[in-house]
Amino acid sequence: DFADDAIAFFDVMNLEQITLVGHSLGSLIAQRVAVAVPEKLARLVLMGSTANPYTEELSELKAAVESLQDPVPAEFIYEFQMSTMSDAVPADFVSTVLMESNKVKAHVWRATLNDLIVDEILSPLEKISMPTLIQYGEKDPIWSRSEQDILAARIPNAQLRVYPLLGHALHWVRPDLIAK
Repeated sequence: DFADDAIAFFDVMNLEQITLVGHSLGSLIAQRVAVAVPEKLARLVLMGSTANPYTEELSELKAAVESLQDPVPAEFIYEFQMSTMSDAVPADFVSTVLMESNKVKAHVWRATLNDLIVDEILSPLEKISMPTLIQYGEKDPIWSRSEQDILAARIPNAQLRVYPLLGHALHWVRPDLIAK
């Protein structure tokens, strides 16, 4: 659904030859978009991504999410968001992230993880034809370095950049470095 929504947005906005950047769940959506409408993309950037989201860490998160009720506890949201950062980010930014995350209902957390955690590769990565940059924080607690190597090996025209001091939300901690 997310990929279809993105493609519909491209069509409505008449977007062509764009650089699509996706982080985490967004990177998996970006993979699907790249396979579905390669003619729309000039470049692809995958941050904190994976070839296969079925991991022990995500399975543990899914188990925790199964028991969530509305309103989703603030401490759960805080712990989840903070676990993605390897270093401090400005307090006002964290406040915004927590406020936006607080809007997500328990059923959305469950549905997203149920659809995300499948015991199969999400996308035929070999069909991603545009130049692709894979950005990975070595301290990522969600997806491993070996997953990044799989992405880089399976996506033609892919380049992997590893950032030793960064974690899953590498663009939050060092937006200046990641934007370059």
